[in-house]
Amino acid sequence: MSQGLAALASSFSNTRAQLDQFLKNSNQLLTDNSGDLLPSVVDLHSAPATISEKIYVIVLNLDRTSQNLHEFSRQIHDNPDVLLSDKSVK
Repeated sequence: MSQGLAALASSFSNTRAQLDQFLKNSNQLLTDNSGDLLPSVVDLHSAPATISEKIYVIVLNLDRTSQNLHEFSRQIHDNPDVLLSDKSVK
């Protein structure tokens, strides 16, 4: 049993060493590229606002279209002949 614990402790020690190396590499990568990363982070920050504006315009257009379809269906319900006549719907 103690041999199993020793193997487990050794495994944890190796894993910790690998994590330490990974963190050092990540830190170095961020340090080396900090000038390049800042504009990317700023762009990422503004992207949701731009997407939100586009979605708002789409939803607004869908709402207007829905209102127009509702009015159109009401007119057809009230006067089905409007589909067959040459006169414009008023």
